[in-house]
Amino acid sequence: MAGQSREIARRTTLPPGGKVFFAQMADGTKLRVGRWDTASRSYRGAIMLLQGRAEFLEKYFETINDFLDRGYSVLTFDWRGQGLSDRGPHGRDVDHLEDFGARIDDLEFIRQRQFEAKLKPPHYIIGHSMGGHLMLRHMLRHRGAFEKYIALAPMMGLAPGPIPQWFLRWLARTAVKCGFGQRYMLTQKAVRNVAERERMGIRLTNNKHRMRETFEVLDANPDLHLGGVSFAWMNAVFQSCDQLLEAAADNKRRYPAYVLLAEDEMLVDNHLITAFAERLPVLDWCQIDGARHELFQETDEIRRQVLGRIIRFLRTPTP
Repeated sequence: MAGQSREIARRTTLPPGGKVFFAQMADGTKLRVGRWDTASRSYRGAIMLLQGRAEFLEKYFETINDFLDRGYSVLTFDWRGQGLSDRGPHGRDVDHLEDFGARIDDLEFIRQRQFEAKLKPPHYIIGHSMGGHLMLRHMLRHRGAFEKYIALAPMMGLAPGPIPQWFLRWLARTAVKCGFGQRYMLTQKAVRNVAERERMGIRLTNNKHRMRETFEVLDANPDLHLGGVSFAWMNAVFQSCDQLLEAAADNKRRYPAYVLLAEDEMLVDNHLITAFAERLPVLDWCQIDGARHELFQETDEIRRQVLGRIIRFLRTPTP
């Protein structure tokens, strides 16, 4: 029982020795940042950990602890528009933006002011889902900013579903042109009820315990909630994915990057992710058998495999 309590505490309690604060961006927007120096005697470097859409610092307590234990300092932050960072006029109802440029600028601002300036090298970056997508955009724009890059199930389009991709693209683009960009995208809505959250949750992870602990955090602090995406948000995703693929096709430089895909992916398009990896040579990529989208929120067995692969990549000299 004591061991189980410790594991729960690792997932639900702020990791020790850290500092959580608000950093002001160039346009005045305040982002919530968490930074930890590892207490390990064997220092391995520093990791910037990028969250996915609608995520928040509390969801990464366990993963932060995992990296601290292995000798890595960690910095993460809530993207503008989500978590406890400043939000736009829609608050926690609609996730709305017109392009991802401001978030890429935020990433670079925090890298320079809070990560590179405060944490000792070597410097690495890991991005999940939307965070993985923005990391890849940043990688192509700011070459050499990090020594190694790791993307977990990066946001590339949408997983194949009953509605054709071409129709969703057309719908999002047309809605924006007609002035409906701030309205909910098809099937999207405000904060979902418990039953709806669980149905969505099982599409993201096989681990119901971690999924429900996340719901408990949301229920304890409603300010962390974020509703569905707008037409403009979805249009921005499609445009950003196209820009990323075009940039990869025009750039033959080899990057020290590693991409992890989930075999049972139900959110993003694995075919687009592999197409990107083939256009832009990366050191390696692999698919995690039996895993769903949220690789850091998966079963213990899958998480061990994911962490093991990440640590091996970070510790292997770049050829």
